[in-house]
Amino acid sequence: MITSVKKVCAWCGVNFRSRVYTWKKPTRTCSPSCRSRLMLARPEVKKKLMRQWNKQKKTLERRECALCGQEFLVKPQMPQRFCNRSCSAKWRNDLPKFKDINRKLGRRIGGWNAGKVALWASIRMSLDPPRWRPGVEEKIRKAGFNRIFIKRGGNGQLTVPQKKLAKALRLPMEVGVFVAGATGAGARTKYFVDIADTKSHTAIEVDGASHSSHVRKEMDLRKEMALSSAGWTVLRFKNKRVLFDLEAVVSDVRKHIQEKRRKM
Repeated sequence: MITSVKKVCAWCGVNFRSRVYTWKKPTRTCSPSCRSRLMLARPEVKKKLMRQWNKQKKTLERRECALCGQEFLVKPQMPQRFCNRSCSAKWRNDLPKFKDINRKLGRRIGGWNAGKVALWASIRMSLDPPRWRPGVEEKIRKAGFNRIFIKRGGNGQLTVPQKKLAKALRLPMEVGVFVAGATGAGARTKYFVDIADTKSHTAIEVDGASHSSHVRKEMDLRKEMALSSAGWTVLRFKNKRVLFDLEAVVSDVRKHIQEKRRKM
């Protein structure tokens, strides 16, 4: 019979669940790396390893690195000239043959300034940003309106379920709602809702399959919190429900709007 028990790792102290078998002892560590470190920390294991290292050290040969001159230990039969891979790479790249290869590769990937920070460009952008020039803001807005992700449906383009529900409710679509008190990086001051009743401050969102992901759920929650702070109520419906049970959705929305108008 196999069971699991909550335990604390003997090396790193992390809580984990250990499987208990009837034919062997339970584990004390959370991973193989912690198990090896715990074993190497034992004094008898350290002494044994030191004895093996001192015995092997006598058979090794001391050499000087051909680039940096640092001494290192290596087996006599090995043709090793450098202390590490960094020194061997530096020596190889200084050869004329490899310099030509690196020069061609540098031109191919964008020249010698690839990966470097252009200080003059950052200073110029901070002193004279293009958005300050007349006509640039409108040009950026028009270019961003035709981005690829807008063509999926939603996000600025009307979908079939959204059109059907708006036609049944006789309410406007893609209504902008201003949100006050937005602070922080990336904070928005205006949100567009799929369908809106401006008199009762009710927003109706028609969501597709893309809203089931964790990222979209977090974005929708942020949008709902911002709209609720502005006095709006958000009602969400799936595309399938709108397409196959339109009358029930319309009745639910009208009931909510009527109750909210009475309270107002």
